[in-house]
Amino acid sequence: CLGNLRNIQLENQKEMYENNLSEAEASLLIAEDNFRTERLNIEKQMKCLEKLNMQIQQTDKEYEYKKKCFLKSQELYSVGGISESKLCEEEMNLDQLKTSVEVMKKEYEISSVGFRNEDIEKFGYEVPASQKEIKDLIVNINSRQASNAVVQERTRVDSVKKSLLNMELLMDELKIKSTVSGIVATCNFQIGDHVSENETCFVIFDTSNLNAVFYVQEQEIGKYKTNSKLLVAIPSI
Repeated sequence: CLGNLRNIQLENQKEMYENNLSEAEASLLIAEDNFRTERLNIEKQMKCLEKLNMQIQQTDKEYEYKKKCFLKSQELYSVGGISESKLCEEEMNLDQLKTSVEVMKKEYEISSVGFRNEDIEKFGYEVPASQKEIKDLIVNINSRQASNAVVQERTRVDSVKKSLLNMELLMDELKIKSTVSGIVATCNFQIGDHVSENETCFVIFDTSNLNAVFYVQEQEIGKYKTNSKLLVAIPSI
């Protein structure tokens, strides 16, 4: 490399692309973190639905048991075995338990939207055979927005990297290189000089092939033969 040219405009653009790349990479990290958090939250929601379903089944069993007890209490009341107030109290407790079951079922119905097999079909997928595959597919479907954000940020990072690479290749063209081996015969500019387009900066003297003409005294001719090695000194070079 004979020298380096500077282009302030290209340097500013390169710095801008470097800053854009840092911002894009930071945004990508945030998007990836959000994606992981979203998937964890979806898995937690699915666990909560399973827990709620178990509570519904347990409460439903409790209601059926209390219902049978209430029917027996009605029989006892008919023969004077318990008081009317006791029967009314059991009836109120039974109605309250029934309401609790209905409320829990409605809550489960609301919370399960987006996690049902029919939701899988609405997104154009076939319902997998195993429960694990169903859960994985539901997580993927419900985290699609966060996943798209990651893809978008990765595309942005790749785009900025390509722009930065193109800028570096462009700046590499500012390095002055010789296409031949030789020595510098002329340097037309000093450090800090302005170089215009198409101006000659250096003149390279190609020393790979030189023809020299020199004189020999007649009495010395006998000392020279074809292919004899000679040492030629050129003071100007």
